[in-house]
Amino acid sequence: MEVKLSTKNMLTKIEYESLWNTFFQGRKKNMTMPAYSDYKKREEKKKEYIGGFKKAQKTIKYILLGECAPDTGNFIYVDGLNSYITAPLKAVGYNTKKKFDRINAFMQSGFLLIDLYPFAINYKDMRTELTENIKFQKIIHQHLIKEITSYGKLVNDDWDFCFVAPESTSAGVLKYLITHQQGALMKRKNISHKNDLLSGHEDFVDKSGKIYHNYVDIKGKMMPKIARLASRRGSTGPSADLIKRVLF
Repeated sequence: MEVKLSTKNMLTKIEYESLWNTFFQGRKKNMTMPAYSDYKKREEKKKEYIGGFKKAQKTIKYILLGECAPDTGNFIYVDGLNSYITAPLKAVGYNTKKKFDRINAFMQSGFLLIDLYPFAINYKDMRTELTENIKFQKIIHQHLIKEITSYGKLVNDDWDFCFVAPESTSAGVLKYLITHQQGALMKRKNISHKNDLLSGHEDFVDKSGKIYHNYVDIKGKMMPKIARLASRRGSTGPSADLIKRVLF
């Protein structure tokens, strides 16, 4: 079954259900499709957040590409919690231990978090297969590029982006972009970055003998070989210092 997208930013109920039935139905035992109404509420909250840029006469400078909203129901545009908002704020100098309006600070700093996947589920054990599914990735990226483009002048002319999804998703999606859509996401800007470590890298081998191809040891710290990745190996969230390394 072919999944076609509408011209709207938000998936319609039919598109949402079609995407699930085509790529997720029956994948895991007892895994059910999250309610469309929950997805719709998240998108409406994000729309309210984006409206804040226009009211404040600010532009979107930094787009953070996450995996999905957490299956716990928390969402940064509602509660302003978790590392997906605290890490970027730390990267621009905020002390997140103090009380302040984090959502407003996030907007004032020019950040926008967009989830790659619409379903709030646990993607563990599915990440590699999904990133290697060209049909699925094509649909996801068509929607992503359409959404970013729709914001028009709200997006700064010199905007930048990084991946804050788990490492396996980020690396896989980045590979897809480089292979199939070089430049499309960034309006013909390069996917690569001035801090990319394209030579002289060494694969990292952990104690169990597992090899990590996307990391390099820099002064005792494991850093992504591709600078677009702002989440460390094994981490469930983004790193403030990696966001700073990529974007600033």
